[in-house]
Amino acid sequence: MVDTKEKIIQAAGDLFFTQGYQKTTIKQIGAAAGVQTGSIYHFFKNKAGILEVTGISFFNNHQAVVDAYYKDRKISNAYRYCARTMCMFYSTEYYDNLCEITYEAYRSEQIIHKIASLAAPTNMEWFGNYQPEATLDDFFLRTLAMEGCIYSFLSHKQMGFDTPFRARLHAFFSIALSAYFVPQDVIAEVLTEDSLTTLIEEAEKIFRLLRYKRLAILD
Repeated sequence: MVDTKEKIIQAAGDLFFTQGYQKTTIKQIGAAAGVQTGSIYHFFKNKAGILEVTGISFFNNHQAVVDAYYKDRKISNAYRYCARTMCMFYSTEYYDNLCEITYEAYRSEQIIHKIASLAAPTNMEWFGNYQPEATLDDFFLRTLAMEGCIYSFLSHKQMGFDTPFRARLHAFFSIALSAYFVPQDVIAEVLTEDSLTTLIEEAEKIFRLLRYKRLAILD
């Protein structure tokens, strides 16, 4: 049986995805979860606390689906990194509620630090060979900085700026891969126009493997 806390998390995630974070109230979450409002405050201080849990859950679920999709593909770690990040960028670019949720999550210093802590070991595994003397702390700081760049990327969409999607992708991936010590020739190979097109097409396919179809976000 699903316990009360899990019911709250599930209901909140569904509401965030279908109607947006700002429009969702604690009262609505309680009604959707079938629990009293007071029960929510037993587990969470406020709506932001629920967002933190759902945001980390989304991150873990997203990474697992992307990794499964590319499991048997012979691709460079630079491409693999871009593919992971591209899927989030694709979803936030074309689905406004998902952009709002992710934007709100990335406004939280606590959430960004947790995501950086989760992502840093993988980044070190993938790119540590380019800078063998770099420590996990080094990769955490670089990952944290790139999470801040992701927030900037999301801000362009959320605040209505008109910088083209591909231009933002190219700029972000160039900065991020350089931050992880990837050589320029490898970066150039990953960021060709054909490669970006493939990454976007694959991101759309992966996006449909995630949970959103159940929530009627997708047709």
